Amino acid sequence: FIKLCKIFFSWFPAPGKLKHLATVNLTHTLEIFGRFNCFRMDVSGKQIGPSYVCLEINSFTFGKLKIIQVITPIEPLLQKVIHRFYGPRWLAPLMKIFICGESLMFERDINVWNYKVFKRNPILAKEDS
Repeated sequence: FIKLCKIFFSWFPAPGKLKHLATVNLTHTLEIFGRFNCFRMDVSGKQIGPSYVCLEINSFTFGKLKIIQVITPIEPLLQKVIHRFYGPRWLAPLMKIFICGESLMFERDINVWNYKVFKRNPILAKEDS
């Protein structure tokens, strides 16, 4: 019935002295009934160091949005995370859904981080080496 399709992305670190920067570009659409592509979104993300992420979203349907995420270490294994969403005022009710979705994904990531295991000689896939 409804599925997310046509996802194209690229991720790359910045060269030279800007190794603390990383960028990602993502384009996706939503397919309805296997025929209609709608809600195209072009996403450009920049990560500056380990604690600052800025996503810029351009969508014909929703307009331009900006999401900023800042992570501040408080003490070992405790961090303060702030998400800021900027967009057209008429989009405010829908932004609550985006915020709930972002929070849900972030909480799932926390479970991965809490049970992460570091090994001296991990077995890596060819793509990870």
